[in-house]
Amino acid sequence: MTTTTKITPKNTWMIKSQFKALGGSFDDKGAPSGFESEVWKLDEVTCHIRIQNSIASKNIYCIANSIEPTNLCKVLTIDNINSNKGVNDYFFALRDMIILLIYYMVDVKKRELELSDIQPFLEYYLMTGIDNSGITHQRVSPRSFGSKPLILHLSRINHSLEYYGLPPILPRGLKTARIEKYLEKAIEITSAGELTYSDWSAGGTFNNLPLDYGQYYIEYLDNFFKDNYEIACALSEIINCRDDIISESGLISNKNTIQIFYALLSGRNVINNPKYKKYNDYRIKNLKETINDRYATLTKGSLKSKHLLSTQSARSIAKDMGIDLKKKNAKAELDRLKVILFCYIFENNLKKVEDLLKESHFDTTIDDFHSAIKKLNTTKVKNTLPTKEYYEEIGIINDPNSISKPDALTLVNKVASAGLTVITALTGWRGSEYGFGLNSVISFKNTDIIDQYSHPFRHKVNWRVFKTHGDKFQQREITQGVYEYIIRLSKINSTQNGYPALYKTHSSKNDPCDKNSSYSAVSHAVKFNWATFLDHFKPFTMRREIDRNNYLKDKINEGCDLTQNENKELEAISKKINTQAYKEVENDYQLKIALDRFDSERERVQFILMRSSFTVKKDWLLNYRQYLREPNLVRNERGNDNQTIYHLLDKYLPEQTKSLILSQPDSTLKNKVFAAQCSASVVDDCLYPTPHAFRHIWAEAVFRRFDGDVGWMIRSNFKHISKSMWLAYIRNKDNTRILEGMKIRVSSALLKNWLLKQGSDTAGKFDRFLNRVFKNTAINNLSSIDEAIRKFTLNEVDSIKANPWGYCINMKGTSSIARCANDEVANPHDASPELCLGCVNFLMNSSNIDYVVFHSWQHINLVESASDAEIPPSLVTPSIEYLKQARKRISELNSTHPIIHRYDETIIQYQGS
Repeated sequence: MTTTTKITPKNTWMIKSQFKALGGSFDDKGAPSGFESEVWKLDEVTCHIRIQNSIASKNIYCIANSIEPTNLCKVLTIDNINSNKGVNDYFFALRDMIILLIYYMVDVKKRELELSDIQPFLEYYLMTGIDNSGITHQRVSPRSFGSKPLILHLSRINHSLEYYGLPPILPRGLKTARIEKYLEKAIEITSAGELTYSDWSAGGTFNNLPLDYGQYYIEYLDNFFKDNYEIACALSEIINCRDDIISESGLISNKNTIQIFYALLSGRNVINNPKYKKYNDYRIKNLKETINDRYATLTKGSLKSKHLLSTQSARSIAKDMGIDLKKKNAKAELDRLKVILFCYIFENNLKKVEDLLKESHFDTTIDDFHSAIKKLNTTKVKNTLPTKEYYEEIGIINDPNSISKPDALTLVNKVASAGLTVITALTGWRGSEYGFGLNSVISFKNTDIIDQYSHPFRHKVNWRVFKTHGDKFQQREITQGVYEYIIRLSKINSTQNGYPALYKTHSSKNDPCDKNSSYSAVSHAVKFNWATFLDHFKPFTMRREIDRNNYLKDKINEGCDLTQNENKELEAISKKINTQAYKEVENDYQLKIALDRFDSERERVQFILMRSSFTVKKDWLLNYRQYLREPNLVRNERGNDNQTIYHLLDKYLPEQTKSLILSQPDSTLKNKVFAAQCSASVVDDCLYPTPHAFRHIWAEAVFRRFDGDVGWMIRSNFKHISKSMWLAYIRNKDNTRILEGMKIRVSSALLKNWLLKQGSDTAGKFDRFLNRVFKNTAINNLSSIDEAIRKFTLNEVDSIKANPWGYCINMKGTSSIARCANDEVANPHDASPELCLGCVNFLMNSSNIDYVVFHSWQHINLVESASDAEIPPSLVTPSIEYLKQARKRISELNSTHPIIHRYDETIIQYQGS
């Protein structure tokens, strides 16, 4: 490509004056010093103007006009910046937008964009990030409202080009009003219809928590709920009877006695506390005994029920009832028994239990069932009130210097919020759709012969889907797991008729079941446990210990002495990290990536999730404006918490937003919409939970429910998503955009995980294809290939389908030769293991092996009986072919798997007969 090496615009003096005004220097001949460099020093600020030559060198506009893409970016950036404000955030944001514009022109292979290109470019800009090296990456959510002024600035680009004697890049006569219309549509598209333009303009964010990150939060909440459910139920019931319990103890319910009540319930010692000296110690002791007795009574039965529902207990009961757990159908028998146990414990319906036992394959009676349970009910359970140490261990640590809710009440709220969040994740509904009561939950017999034995009942929720059907009731199916969560959560909430089953209501002014009440409850619940999750999710704490161990050992290797405490710490960690559990965490690259990102974004996310009622958040814009005006004075007057927030805002708020805050009256700074717009800039592109995010997680989880990389909790729950549930979801036009985005997201996730593991856990012909495509890609370059993966998926992948035996990644270039192809068009809906295992579009990982083996037995049985039964070779050959393909795929993943020897025996025996 022939290009000039220097800028030669018609008015070079303007470039010089702008460059000088921004703090640039000149050489002896008056030329801008360092202008040709990729790194500028402007007013003591380092500015990178770098573009990826591999992309930019293909820009048709630059080739035709003999101008370097980097120089084009410099001219447009300098000419469109306000030199009076110096080099600020707007300068860098403008630079980034112009670079992305140059890249986009390469993508669409155009010298001048047309009107039809503006909306797609805005979609690309909203969802693409870029670093100082000019390397792009896919954003998880659209840019915030703070980018709107910059986007509208596009209307001035052509004026700058014309001024310097260059032809236009954008359509002539492009006005801000038209750009705004395109922007409105682009927001709708990039948010998959989940975020309106008005919501975005009001500071709303559409945060996606991708499955590879969100799976850890869901797993933590599932464990937290199940570990603490019975305790929370008992505490909730006692709290509901608070005033009666206080009265029974001879005290009058008031502010002070309520504090005593909660302190005792939270395992605190208040006897002889000077704060309560006016109260009779005898009565306080009496209150303590009443609370302890009530708690022991409530938990005695529930903790034993929890024990009964465990897998270990189910296996023990099955054994006592004569169920052979070594048979092939043992899992189905165990799953059915768990459903029976749940009916027995939570529904208290003996007739239903007896009927289920009669219809079971195992030969047993209701008396045998009771006898087996009675044996286990002798198990002793600890049913004393949780202690202060227990609360601290699970992450409930109240600062004595701050106003916070009692530990017991916090635990109840955390468990309830965890349950509601898991239900949100496992259903994928909008936040406005969870206001239903128990009477809206319908159970009926499962008539599907595929799983009716292991799951004898199916369940639906008959409730409103406000956005698409208004106030009309719609029946939507839920899984057995979600049904059980709903029943349990309703008990924590002490649900009454006409009230929501999934959350408590505190306001009598609003309809507790309407869409606003539901969305408010879900929105609060999904974020309530986030901070505790980051600090107390077991794999995260293990990963931090591994990193700490490596740091201390590196310190020793560098010849540094450890302190006494560091030596003790290293000794304690070293005893733990050699276990299998720690080795699995150490080898989990995705967990490490997720933890590092969560930690790096923690302070920003903590600010956005902080309730506005917190002292440090109250009138925060007014306080920050005062800080901007008199920083030294405010530093001396405000506490450390305020200083932390000011530091955060200094770091992440754009300069133009700070200027805007300084110029606004008090009324504007108190306005919720303006505050939300400012907050959105702070948390831009961070990962954190929102109701919207879980809709995307649900769709992605359905695609990837057989993928070993998404964790056991997701796989075990989402494998029960029925075909009818999935079809109902995809037939809803409102979900179309989500599904379109899922193709890119799922494919990208698979490719990234493949790269992280260097293909060590995958097999199939598509695995070989990936080996050829990415053979020279190193893991440390993963962040730089986000955009390459996105483009590869967008341009090459036609569709993606998850099956129990692996993925069908239907490529545009190989669709015609797919084994399911008809008239040179692939038909993934006809997928079967027999077709897929040898197909060019097939990708399998180790989590699919069990199904492939399970499916093999019908072929093994047919081949081994072929000679005696005189089965024609034409019927046996397809089974032989399947066994060969299954052997090949499994041996690629696990060369010592015992099924391989059985395959060889079966094939050799048949060929020798």
